Amino acid sequence: MTMQTRWEIYISKGAPIGLLYRAWDDSELLTDIIFGKPESHRITSRIALEDAKWRRSTYSEDGNDPIVIDAETLIEEEDAVPSYMEFLLLKGAIAHMAPDSEETLSYHVLSPADFHGVAQEASIWSPGLNLWEIETNGELASTHWTEDGEVVQSDWNGVSSILSTPEEAASALRGIVDDDVLDAYLARETAN
Repeated sequence: MTMQTRWEIYISKGAPIGLLYRAWDDSELLTDIIFGKPESHRITSRIALEDAKWRRSTYSEDGNDPIVIDAETLIEEEDAVPSYMEFLLLKGAIAHMAPDSEETLSYHVLSPADFHGVAQEASIWSPGLNLWEIETNGELASTHWTEDGEVVQSDWNGVSSILSTPEEAASALRGIVDDDVLDAYLARETAN
């Protein structure tokens, strides 16, 4: 499977403040969150996949030593996934569940920063047409708006992100996000 990518621009008060970059195939899901404003902050998550299940989660913040969680060592619910894998669950729900229905995808979610791997109850459902919500322990965690089956905007409890093309995102984020990082991700686009 060819590596797929997704670029989103974080927005605050109408201005770009950071990048949400995802790249995935059958063997890995990379999530890189880079804020340039109000202060620099970077979160990187790599989830190793095998047969549509996760095997290992590697998580780091601002270049600190990574936290590694292996799925086989957890004594948690079998349906527990690292929170950054919810992206793939949401994509699946949008593709296979009827929007604006009572249908709910229930599972357990792990914070990738918690090496103890304590899982919390989570769910994905569609309260309205072109609207999807993710809840954790009964509390709203994120809201997602779709067009033609694709998430085009998200709200992460007050921080918004909007879908973008790689070129538009790189242009909007020059001088906000490290240009070398933007150039490296743009190079991946042409390599695919």
